[in-house]
Amino acid sequence: MREGPSRHGAPAGPAADLTVVRPVRTPFLLLRRARAQAGLLTCVTALAVAGATLVGLCSLLLTAAQDQALEAAVRGTAPASVAVTAAVTMADDATQPDVVAAALAQVSATATAAFRPFPTSTSVWATSTPRYLAPMPDGDLRATYLLEGDDLTEHAVLTAGTWPAHGTALTQVALLDSTARLLGVAPGSTVVLAGAPQHLGEAPADPLTVQVVGTFTPRRGDRTWDRDPLGAAGYAPRGASLPTYGPLVVAPGTLVGHSPVARFHVVVTPDLHGATVTGISAARGGLDGLRTALEQGLGARAQALALTDDYPDVLRRMRQQLGVTDSEVLVAALLAAALGATALGLAGRLLADRRAGETVLLRARGAAGSQLAARATVEALGLAAVAGGAAVPLSVTAYRSLAAVPRLADAGLSAATGVTATLVMAAVSAAVALCGVLVVASLRATRPPGRRSRVGMVARSGVDVILVGLAVVGYLQLRAHGVANGSAVDPVLVAAPVLCLVGGAVVALRLLPWVARLAELHASRSRRLVLPLAGWEVARRHHSTAGAFLLVLATAGGTFGLTFATTWERSQGAQADAQVGMQLQVDPGAVAAGDEGPALAAATGGVPMAVAQRPVALGTHLGLDATGAAPQLVATDVRRGFGAAPPPPGTTWDDVTAGLATARPAGPLLPGDAPAALEITGTTADGTPVLVTPSLVVRDRWGGQAVRPGAQVPLDGRPHRVDVPLGGAGGLPAADQVQVTALDLALALGPGAAPPGGFDQTTTLTVSVVLRGPAAPAGTSATWFGASPPNGWQITRGAEVSEHDGADGAAVTATASVSLTGLLYTSGSLLLVAGEPAEEVPAVVSRALADELGVGPGGRLSLMVDEAALDARVVGVVPYVPSAVGTRAVLVDRTTLDRALLALHDLEPLTDRWWVDGVPDPAAAAAAVRAAGLGQPTARDGLIAQLRDGPLRIAFVAAMWTLVAAACVLALSGTAAHVASMIGARNLEVARLLGLGMSRRAVRATFLAQHAAVCVVAVGAGALLGTGVSRALGPLLVVSSTGGRPVPEALVVWPWTSLAVLVGLLVVGSTVVAVPVARAAVRRASATHLRMDVQP
Repeated sequence: MREGPSRHGAPAGPAADLTVVRPVRTPFLLLRRARAQAGLLTCVTALAVAGATLVGLCSLLLTAAQDQALEAAVRGTAPASVAVTAAVTMADDATQPDVVAAALAQVSATATAAFRPFPTSTSVWATSTPRYLAPMPDGDLRATYLLEGDDLTEHAVLTAGTWPAHGTALTQVALLDSTARLLGVAPGSTVVLAGAPQHLGEAPADPLTVQVVGTFTPRRGDRTWDRDPLGAAGYAPRGASLPTYGPLVVAPGTLVGHSPVARFHVVVTPDLHGATVTGISAARGGLDGLRTALEQGLGARAQALALTDDYPDVLRRMRQQLGVTDSEVLVAALLAAALGATALGLAGRLLADRRAGETVLLRARGAAGSQLAARATVEALGLAAVAGGAAVPLSVTAYRSLAAVPRLADAGLSAATGVTATLVMAAVSAAVALCGVLVVASLRATRPPGRRSRVGMVARSGVDVILVGLAVVGYLQLRAHGVANGSAVDPVLVAAPVLCLVGGAVVALRLLPWVARLAELHASRSRRLVLPLAGWEVARRHHSTAGAFLLVLATAGGTFGLTFATTWERSQGAQADAQVGMQLQVDPGAVAAGDEGPALAAATGGVPMAVAQRPVALGTHLGLDATGAAPQLVATDVRRGFGAAPPPPGTTWDDVTAGLATARPAGPLLPGDAPAALEITGTTADGTPVLVTPSLVVRDRWGGQAVRPGAQVPLDGRPHRVDVPLGGAGGLPAADQVQVTALDLALALGPGAAPPGGFDQTTTLTVSVVLRGPAAPAGTSATWFGASPPNGWQITRGAEVSEHDGADGAAVTATASVSLTGLLYTSGSLLLVAGEPAEEVPAVVSRALADELGVGPGGRLSLMVDEAALDARVVGVVPYVPSAVGTRAVLVDRTTLDRALLALHDLEPLTDRWWVDGVPDPAAAAAAVRAAGLGQPTARDGLIAQLRDGPLRIAFVAAMWTLVAAACVLALSGTAAHVASMIGARNLEVARLLGLGMSRRAVRATFLAQHAAVCVVAVGAGALLGTGVSRALGPLLVVSSTGGRPVPEALVVWPWTSLAVLVGLLVVGSTVVAVPVARAAVRRASATHLRMDVQP
């Protein structure tokens, strides 16, 4: 008769012999034991399932989530930013209409095919071969050209007349305002384009008469006008070989296929709304061979081909961010796996302790170690099969639960994710690896008793020293080289946090015996019973602290996850603040310069500030970086500060910019809602009739600058009234007050002027301009100075200017020498500027630019702002310049820069963008700006949300949440298993204490006090470890949206409330899980344990 297993799970009779003699029955014995120990195996299986599910979830975050993130990011990309532009310059013998039409069709088809499977739209701009205007009086030829663009009207603002129409008797054209002024034409005028041969031996082209029907101005900041040969400048002194005016814009369908074309641009823009991973990769492959295909297709017909293709670069940057995100998700996955393995190791210890009697009996009956290992392996594989099978659907369910969180769903995380091959492989592999821990624990339990080893395999093998050394190396590598900027997983980013946390946990485990000694010392001096006994147990029972490693690692991992996530999110906000400068940033739209400030103030309810931001050359040093980008000049009203932009460490923006504002605003103040009334009186010394056209250079309170022209009047010694509109045209609000910063007096010879007799005949001109009704001038100085255009004519020289404020207003009087000979050939200008001249422009430069040029405070720079050369003096170096982060930049004061440019007769408005602060509702303000057509707004809050919750980085957020949740769940589960194992090993001790007369309550209190002490010490050590790792690695692991170092540098942010909740949960939870186990152990302890003197 075979005896059944005892209640402790060990065979009590001949059944044990069957295990050895007939090993074929091992599966049946395993099933019988599983039924007898169902609760224990359920606990172990649950831990294995939890660990495998976490790994499976992380695999989905690395695969499905990243694919969805890439799709969402591509779909959200502005199509214009990834458009392909092919600029083709035709060969001299290939400009015929039919040849050009065939070449254009081929280029369009080839570029469209490269973007498959995306639908596309095509835009074509074409430029004619040179045409010639009527010669100037001196016989010099002037060139021009026709320009046709099917979407040109979307990139320009019509200022007068209408756009050209196709099919009219006379070819209709529209001109830039500046070109129309230079040619002296207006809507309704006709222009004859003189015939001239294009090539030697070619018949002259037929003269073409065109009718001007409109004038326009390009939208500021619109790079589309780079397709124009003159870049929308309207005039080039020499052009290709002659002075060139243009373009003469014609209606679509007028030029291509009907007239010779010298150059055309084909722009193919994809529609990315339905982008999929497969389509994204297909388009990338199609664009790789686009240049070769175009060159082969065009052949000898093309003289030059310029191809602009930003899609690969945009995709590369996206994959770089995904690579960084993958690395951070792997950190969470490895830490979760380490926690799962540790928790399962504790469960394996519990399992081995419960089966200790069975193992001893089997060895006594002759079972070999290989047989015991085989049985443990079969059982572990069975558990792995169950855990892996359960982890796959649970991983999908957990992923879908994450995708249902609004923040993650808004970023593109989709719940429509099923089982994938990668998920199955990851979950099953994790289950097998985790259950392998059970085999190791079982083999350790089957070793014959011998000398007690030190705590833990890590301590015995010396791996702790290796781990600490690798952690130090990882930290040094990360600090020296930063995060790898690539699409592949960065091994340093993955390994450094894991090694530091695991190595630190091992070191913390080494320190626990020192704490235990203190507990033993306290116990030896105390006369009480419960606490001293608990302290003695902590010091003498090595199994009492065996579960401390799990608590240390879990607390450290959770602390690191919370702190790193908070630091990363705060860094995204700081980066957004640095990029925007203030609450709202607006790139100008179709509103004319000078009208934007009042319009923005009315639309947003905030306070706008005009900002100049444009590329700048540093003397002969172009300073192009590896991407071809030039240094950026940023000019703001430094007195207003930089809003939320984080200042450099240890200082403030006020301190940094204290030496920049050397020029104070100066000039009379006029009401901005009514035309300015000017009274102009002037004469020449020799009586030569001269005409003057006044223009006011005005600036509103927000820094917006504009040139307001007036009517032409003669300088005949009599006063002439001129009314100059100051803004508010087209229904836009006008500024309540503007400041006149300069007076530009355009000079020309009047009717009846006799030709000068000498080579350079000059006369003295005196002119007085009275500005009626101005308020007191701003600032303390009423000084004015004269400026002349920096050209070879030198029409005006030696200007002396003064201002006198009277009852009628501010009178500005100027005297200058005027070249009458020069006025015979060209117009002249006398510019009167309010304020003191700016001899130099103080500047603050970014650290990157300072290091490149080797300059510091006191150094000199030559700033080339457009065509003006300015002398700049460096007064400071900063880590970055607001609104120009990630580039080499120069920061100057807007007023000082304006003054310096006016001295060089540069009247072009400097406003490239607007910053708006004091906005009550930034999102509503941004919508109002778009609705009013005032430009393209970027809200600080919106940019923060984009950087923090964008699709390319959202998997990181999900991974950190998963890591913290895994740390809590696995720590409490593993601690419960450890407590059960420890109580089972101390049943005999509990019975002895009860036999000595100790009460059950005192025994429970002793055990709980001992366990609570270990938990508090372990959780505290883990919190300190997590804090140290977060402080050391957190700022190094944060990256920008481009994959590089963040600007400004990340600072550690401590989420104290969340950390307190985490630590409290782990301390209380790990203590509470021991209460029911301790009660059950004390309740089950009896004299039977004393008589048997064995551990169950």
